[in-house]
Amino acid sequence: MRFGTRSSFLVQSVAIVALLSSGAGCDSDSGSSDQDAIQSDVPTAALAITGSYTDGFGAQHEIASDTWAVTGDMGAGPVTSTFLLTRYDNTSHWVVGQNDATNQFNAGQWSRFDWATVGAILYFCQTRYDAADEAEALAATPADPTDPVAGGCSGFPWTVLTPVVK
Repeated sequence: MRFGTRSSFLVQSVAIVALLSSGAGCDSDSGSSDQDAIQSDVPTAALAITGSYTDGFGAQHEIASDTWAVTGDMGAGPVTSTFLLTRYDNTSHWVVGQNDATNQFNAGQWSRFDWATVGAILYFCQTRYDAADEAEALAATPADPTDPVAGGCSGFPWTVLTPVVK
């Protein structure tokens, strides 16, 4: 979920009110509720790779638990692509998010990023960039982390992320 804007807060509030007023939520057979299922999808720990990075192409990456923003020069000056992160797994090393509506490429679609660490080097692969919805992005085949230098990212090497020292 994206937090911080009034409109997203209102949409989330309306969705919660609609769920609660629908009578949904209690499963009398198991004692569990729909709310328990929703809560289990919410990460409880911060995204492990948050920070500022550069890649080998000169792009800047700002990664937070709710966004991944990439700013690079596309020939006509800097362009920023933002991905609104909805789910991540620090153990399996992936994040999924919706491409921001203002992105130059694949606006409104969904992306999956996988990451791997070899020694002190952090690598990432954008495994999916054009999924129709979150479920399709989640179902994308993970990149192969066994040798990020040689390939495993749709036939290409993974991209190195170098921390920016501030």
